[in-house]
Amino acid sequence: MFRYFFWATLFLVLSVGVFGFTLTQLDPLGPQQILALSLFFISLIGTVWMTVSYIFFFGAELRVGKNLSEVNFRKSLRRGFWAALFVAIILALRLFNLLGWTEGILLGIFLILVELIFSLDSAKLSTK
Repeated sequence: MFRYFFWATLFLVLSVGVFGFTLTQLDPLGPQQILALSLFFISLIGTVWMTVSYIFFFGAELRVGKNLSEVNFRKSLRRGFWAALFVAIILALRLFNLLGWTEGILLGIFLILVELIFSLDSAKLSTK
């Protein structure tokens, strides 16, 4: 379990560092426009992914009241990734002026359905 926390925390620290550097030092309208936008979105996904994963995992630990296993941490990593992907797609759509309330709701419903598919037990599906 320590290994997962170590790598997740290292990834979070690196993502926050790159995110801060991107926000303070790179000009998205200058000559390095593609580099600035790609670093912004990659570091945004990494930062939101690890932060939301920690929130999901420690929230589940507080709710259950005991130490959870690695399986629960991997589930929280997956859910954090879907949340980070949602935030990044919403921001990208807003950047290109393509975001409407219907697109946001449909994207949210789609990602929730994908998470439900991944969270189903495949052994239960094969017996039906």
